Amino acid sequence: MERGGRARRRVGRRALRATIESTNRHGSRLLLQPAPPLREPVDLATLPWNGVDLLLPNEAEARALVHGVDPEALAAEDLAAAVARTLAVPTVVVTLGGAGCVAHSAGTSRHYPAHRVTEVIDSTGASDAFAAALALELTGGGSQSDAIQAALSAAALAVERAGGHESMPLAAALRAAARR
Repeated sequence: MERGGRARRRVGRRALRATIESTNRHGSRLLLQPAPPLREPVDLATLPWNGVDLLLPNEAEARALVHGVDPEALAAEDLAAAVARTLAVPTVVVTLGGAGCVAHSAGTSRHYPAHRVTEVIDSTGASDAFAAALALELTGGGSQSDAIQAALSAAALAVERAGGHESMPLAAALRAAARR
């Protein structure tokens, strides 16, 4: 149990492999948040990362996934490219909290600044709101850039409210934020 009463379960290498392979076998797209990340290079090396369509770590998780270089020496803006190179994942989006995110796809990295927030109340649900909005926009046919902007809006709305699931923005709030 973590402080604050939240439990985190470590997903094993076999379960992760089975998820990646099953998703690919069924022709589905896979967006994976590696939380908590596998830390052992042998665990990382044996997974079929090329079967992951989009990897979505936060900055700490991205640093744990990079091997072969000193991850602490990498600038935050270089993390997505380093993870993509290390794991051969086609698209990596690293969330950077209040600094936004950096995306790497098709050999190009781009930093997206965070959306303006009136007041940060609780960041508990921000990454889940980001992931949900990103997945929703991508599966709806949106571009990567539009999906990231929607995800940043969702995260900004989420941190302005207390709680995890309680802070998840509804579709109407996301549409209103997009009009601003």
